[in-house]
Amino acid sequence: MKKQLIICLSIVFCILGCSPYTLLDSMVVNNADLSAYRTFKIASPDASLLPPRFSMRDFNIISNAIKTQMLMRGYKESPNADLLINIGIVITDNIETKDALPPVTPFFMSRREAYYRDYYNDAKVITGINKEGVLTMDMIDTRNDMYLYTASVGNLVDRADHKVKESEEVDKAIEALFKGFPVKPRVEE
Repeated sequence: MKKQLIICLSIVFCILGCSPYTLLDSMVVNNADLSAYRTFKIASPDASLLPPRFSMRDFNIISNAIKTQMLMRGYKESPNADLLINIGIVITDNIETKDALPPVTPFFMSRREAYYRDYYNDAKVITGINKEGVLTMDMIDTRNDMYLYTASVGNLVDRADHKVKESEEVDKAIEALFKGFPVKPRVEE
């Protein structure tokens, strides 16, 4: 009985200790050495272009969490920064499609236009699926306008009300977002 209790408690602590935030991708682009950069700024959105159910409050919570992670790594915030951080978020599921092209083969003996156009006029091919709650962060070299880094984390939106999670949860998600970042936090002396 005691052994079963220990196993159950171990499983519970493991589940509680696991973050619900998943780093979906993390990639350095153009052989960038991100440790060579010293300053950053986060791109400010135009309030009129925010996605539905996403507020400036949500943006500020996310950008403050990113700012904290960058400061921990020794970067300084500056209006004339070396790095521009651009963030994007998918609030609701989005499926991108394009029109399907009518087939060129097989070759029929009689003309098909009379009956196949109805199908192909409405048919779509899925070209991309954006899942709800995915936050993507891109970093750009401002001096050379060059793409340097990208990372995405999932589960940032509460599925029940399609809103960005609260501040403490956003902090955990952004921590997961930086797990693959090549510059590690500095240790305080």
